[in-house]
Amino acid sequence: MFAERTLAITLAVVMVSSMAFGATLAVAPAVSAEEADEHESYAGTHLSFVTTADALAEYTVEGDQMIGSIEVESASDAEQRGILGVGVDLATVTSLQASALTVQTTSEPSVQVESDTGASIEAHDSQRGHLVVHAEGDGQLVTANVSSDAQATQESDSKVVVTKDDGTEGVFIVVGEGSVAVNEAGNVTAELEQDAKLTYQQYDDERDEEDEHREELIANGTAAAEVYVTVDAEAEGEAVAGVVHYGHDTTVDVVTTAENEIHVTAERTESEGRIIITSISEQAYESASELEVMVDGEAATHVESMSELEAAAAGGDNSAYMVRHASTADASAEVLIGVNHFSERDIVMSTDGAETPDDGDGDDDIVEENPGFGAAIAGIAVAIAALIAARRR
Repeated sequence: MFAERTLAITLAVVMVSSMAFGATLAVAPAVSAEEADEHESYAGTHLSFVTTADALAEYTVEGDQMIGSIEVESASDAEQRGILGVGVDLATVTSLQASALTVQTTSEPSVQVESDTGASIEAHDSQRGHLVVHAEGDGQLVTANVSSDAQATQESDSKVVVTKDDGTEGVFIVVGEGSVAVNEAGNVTAELEQDAKLTYQQYDDERDEEDEHREELIANGTAAAEVYVTVDAEAEGEAVAGVVHYGHDTTVDVVTTAENEIHVTAERTESEGRIIITSISEQAYESASELEVMVDGEAATHVESMSELEAAAAGGDNSAYMVRHASTADASAEVLIGVNHFSERDIVMSTDGAETPDDGDGDDDIVEENPGFGAAIAGIAVAIAALIAARRR
């Protein structure tokens, strides 16, 4: 079988590089310092939104706003108020007593927003503006108000599709124990049980059958994570990468994104295989559709159908991958990798078959492409610390 290797990753480097090359977080204009502390705006390459004291609002992806606001309340508080519980239809829940939110940055090109209820919201500056609400151990109730020119439609207990007048579509998906519904006001309400997640992603056009199949893989837990590789418009086209985690028992980290290679590691507490999705923008990799995949140094099998990919992830003899050519501008290609077993796997996607360099000690080397990057990290870290200290004052 395949050799399993452990790779130590310095998350601080990833965090600082994403702060250096990723989106910016700034205090929105306000009439007082007190209001400024409760009203912040985020503007990235693909994503922008505003946070108030108790809501995430004006969620805009590639210039299209489909979500007016998102609020969270603990399920226990909602039950005490009588709007949630046995015999109560989720569709009747149209408003919440929203909990306070606190914004903080994370180690990827994304922003994490924490709720006083214990829930967290991750907003990713990806081509599809991925959003994930984590229940984080306690039951949560979530509402998402759609924009006035959009309509929400329920497709199943785990999926609601939002369609804008111009054809733009967005999808809410519940992963784990929970459900989502279109409420009586025409907006979206989701109930998340322990450790469940509500995810959202937005397309720049109508979805196709393969998109819908991929969404089902996310909903049923087969797709454990999605790596997105894009560019930072403010850093002269530098490639940046982040990870959306759908499953709570799988961890995926991006090691490097070089000119001809994307190197990630994946670790899972259970042995069963899973699918990892990689969305790659045309601007980041012009030859993304030509990528080949190595898993633990062995070539993965190139397949042409989702059924073959799922068979590989369900304990096949070999890991497999398939490449989807996107017809829209949000990504030039998607590489879906069916990893046949876990616990720790090393995955390299490359256009030239190159593997991560090995210095002979059994550990892979992460090549530092910029010789002045160490000094830059120190300077950026000091600047970040000063900014945080200033804002807290």
